Amino acid sequence: MTQTYSVGGAVFTVDSPQQENSSVGFEYTSADRGYKVRYNGSLLTAQPAVQKTDPFVYDHWDDGSYQGGLIPISYDANGTAVYSTNSSFDRSPLRVSINSSGNYVPSVYSGFALWKKFSYTSNNTRGFVHYYLFGARTIQSDLQTSGKATRSGLSTVYYLGASKAALSTSDSGKATTFTIDFDRHTVEGTTSISGDYGTMMIGFTGTIDPLTGRVYGTLNQNVTGTFEGAFYGPGGRELALMFNGGNVIGYAVVQ
Repeated sequence: MTQTYSVGGAVFTVDSPQQENSSVGFEYTSADRGYKVRYNGSLLTAQPAVQKTDPFVYDHWDDGSYQGGLIPISYDANGTAVYSTNSSFDRSPLRVSINSSGNYVPSVYSGFALWKKFSYTSNNTRGFVHYYLFGARTIQSDLQTSGKATRSGLSTVYYLGASKAALSTSDSGKATTFTIDFDRHTVEGTTSISGDYGTMMIGFTGTIDPLTGRVYGTLNQNVTGTFEGAFYGPGGRELALMFNGGNVIGYAVVQ
């Protein structure tokens, strides 16, 4: 499923989140800090990537003067959005908690990749956003098989309102809680997003695939959509997921 938005004459398409698989993912070469990125038939060579000092961006690459990806820097006489770069790629961890100093703590075993790209015509701009989870998936023999657990973490939620540029409004560090029933292979969770429209709760109801550790389900409580994710790290220490609820998309991780 994809969502399409029109902003100032530009058209943006945001894909549903996916997990890394044979068609979606990347290969990294440390010698030249290069990424070969694939997304359902689309290919990108991002080389060399710049290692960031920001703990929430491992690496960044773009093919021009990066000015925030999909946020327009101006509009031409026809109302078409003008950007400073055609493509960018970021590989980042997730925000999992807040330490005693008030700083975000990054995830250890899971992360996400974000590929933004644009195409131009004389009077139209099209933008695409591809994003997906990656990380050290928990092997089947190390997955918990019985009992219940309540895990907490954080989410980052993007609001794509009809009058807002794609991915321009975000709400990071929102408390997220999941109850995991390993006997019944189910998960239930909540997070929220706040803004000038107030605070809106988002609910999750889903299923665990005990053979793969994959988690998938539907959104509820104010948002209609889907989510998918998986357990990452030893013993399934991290549950990371991405979700798409139309105008609300985002990712979360709990421990």
